[in-house]
Amino acid sequence: MEHTLPTLPYSHDALAPAMSRETLEYHHDKHHSAYVTNLNNLQKSTEFESMTLEEVVKKSSGGVYNNAAQVWNHTFFWNCMKPAGGGEPKGALAAAIDAKWGSYAAFKEAFTKSAVGNFGSGWTWLVKKADASVEIVNMGAAGTPLTTADKALMTIDVWEHAYYIDHRNARPKFVETFLGSLVNWEFAEKNFACRPFCFPPRTSAFERASLQLHAGLDAAAVEPALVHLEHVAHVPGGAMAVECLRFHLVCVDDAAIVGNERDRQGQQGVLHPKALLTCAVEYEQHAVVDRHRLAKH
Repeated sequence: MEHTLPTLPYSHDALAPAMSRETLEYHHDKHHSAYVTNLNNLQKSTEFESMTLEEVVKKSSGGVYNNAAQVWNHTFFWNCMKPAGGGEPKGALAAAIDAKWGSYAAFKEAFTKSAVGNFGSGWTWLVKKADASVEIVNMGAAGTPLTTADKALMTIDVWEHAYYIDHRNARPKFVETFLGSLVNWEFAEKNFACRPFCFPPRTSAFERASLQLHAGLDAAAVEPALVHLEHVAHVPGGAMAVECLRFHLVCVDDAAIVGNERDRQGQQGVLHPKALLTCAVEYEQHAVVDRHRLAKH
């Protein structure tokens, strides 16, 4: 597929004075755009040409991987910032941070130390582990959690082009500004809280199917599952649910538990797509989604 440069989730002036219009014009309009162009050129006449961006990142290496990962990382990074950002996280993410570091202040110190000390060019990530704990992870160059079992919650780009216009070589000042005035904790909270198929009771088929689910299943796994779903989705609204799932079922959270009333112990971990989608149809037929893990939070 042909990849395109995503638009920023805010105007070029919106982050000023914490991040200048000039920085975004260079970083987004030139650097990010160059990665998109390079990826499209490198994938021509290869197996990657028909893949989604996430699939390319997970299955490629060398130049294709470097450019694909940088396209994904930058898109994620823009959403990690917002006008008048900063502050502290809330809810379940705040609790997980407190459980790991004892306080937000201690997390902030640890994150700053990691980002400032991340040698050379790279990314510093806040990630969610399979056991729902959180961790700070440094990755060099185009490193991304997409190639690991971790789930990305928030990141800061510590390549020098991310901050040189505004801060020259003062990375510590950039990290301080990012945490104090830019970071979008609402975005990180949504990433942390995502529970595929943990729907409220009496939610319509359309509303359930339309919920955004986060990255993970590749097309090879999803397509047979969709075919299976089309065979059994004979309940009212089933056809519409199939089409919505085709667009919105992107992954299964590592910690998701999906089951029905007769299977109260649930199953922890990632289910096979066919089993997961079967559960979705069973729910439509008045089975329920096990919300045991959701209740814990």
